[in-house]
Amino acid sequence: MKNFFKTLLASILITGMFAAPAFGTAIGGAGTNNGEYLYGTVTLVGTGVFDDDRPLVLGASLDTIIGHDTNQSAGETVLWGMGATGNSLIFTTAANMWLEHGRPGQVDPTTYWFSAEDVGVVTNQWGSLSFTGAVFELATGTGSIALRPANGITEFSGTGTFSTLTDGVLVISGGAITGMVSATDGSALWKNSSLSGFTNVTAAGTGQFATLTDNTLTISSGAINSLSSISDGTAKWLNNNLTGFVNITATGTGSFGTVTDGTFVANSGAFTGVVSLIASGEINTTSNVGFSVGNNTDQNLTLLTANIVSDETFGWNNTKNYFNFSDDIHTTDSLQADGNLTVGGEASITGTGAFAGAQIVNLTTADLALIQVQAGDYFVGSYYTLTGTGTVRIPGDVTTATGYVVHVKDLGINASAYPLIVEEEGGALIDGLSNFVISGDGDSVSLITDGSGWYTF
Repeated sequence: MKNFFKTLLASILITGMFAAPAFGTAIGGAGTNNGEYLYGTVTLVGTGVFDDDRPLVLGASLDTIIGHDTNQSAGETVLWGMGATGNSLIFTTAANMWLEHGRPGQVDPTTYWFSAEDVGVVTNQWGSLSFTGAVFELATGTGSIALRPANGITEFSGTGTFSTLTDGVLVISGGAITGMVSATDGSALWKNSSLSGFTNVTAAGTGQFATLTDNTLTISSGAINSLSSISDGTAKWLNNNLTGFVNITATGTGSFGTVTDGTFVANSGAFTGVVSLIASGEINTTSNVGFSVGNNTDQNLTLLTANIVSDETFGWNNTKNYFNFSDDIHTTDSLQADGNLTVGGEASITGTGAFAGAQIVNLTTADLALIQVQAGDYFVGSYYTLTGTGTVRIPGDVTTATGYVVHVKDLGINASAYPLIVEEEGGALIDGLSNFVISGDGDSVSLITDGSGWYTF
């Protein structure tokens, strides 16, 4: 404390009274005015003491006071009363002393911290603290506010209730945000936390959510990432992306641009207008839910490693719409497609398969002495019988696919002169023989495998 007063008294005009004499010797060009003022420069050698509950008053207007108050309920307390004109305490460099800092007078006491820049050139590099009676305000003249504790911020006491959240970035590492009416713009990050009880969230930026519960989420642009679960209410992603979720459980309705990853479970309502659905989990609509893709042309529902499980009709009705599956489709009702159905894996039908339209199969033709059948080939035709004896060879991995069917035909219409030989590369037999020979012009053979050998039919 003594060092503080030694510094304070070194170079300022002091107004007021010593309630007790200064201990030590005053050296330098100090003067007095009838014992009421000290002016000039005062150097204290020793200790300067002000009694309890007596003021040290700064300035000719006598409105800035420092005192040691013993009447506070907390005990002995140092009080600093700011001047009524500026109501400000400014921390600045010695080089900026007595320069204009550009801050207006304040209604409530306010402290400012200025940077080391020359305030004669730059006056907006400051941070401030004040309390208005309703809001404790931490503000800056320029730049951002950063909290950098050594061990992180471990606790926010209480919970957050917002009427409106607008612009910028909101990051919540834990806890919950409740009672929200609207959140707009910026980037919203809810990591391992919940956003619940809101009426509407509209985002033009990006967001990461653990859980979204109740009511409506509308994304006008950008993407929602790392979502663990969405439940209840109405979800709309119009021409946008929903990615990285673990599970979506919906009891309302939904309209999506793109949905990527995870599991989608619809308990009620309908989901329409899907442009693209890419899921590593399961699409489950077993609770009397309709799921349709339509409204626009050239739409895709793509499941990378997922299943569709449905007790209801799963269909899409517009032209140029495509569903592409690389895994399984399971339905106890009907799978209805008025457009195109593309299955990248196997299609297993335990009931009756009825095709009202044309059947399009894979056609492979070549003018080669050796045609190597590939997995997925259905009809194989050879023109080589116009030149010489040709061979069509079936690979072993096709042989082991029980029930696989392949048709082979002499397209050269000249097998009577140059036969077409059909064989299996690993030596599997065809009707008990090492090969099958097509020797009639334009003849063909249809073959089916039981997993170890081939049979004509």
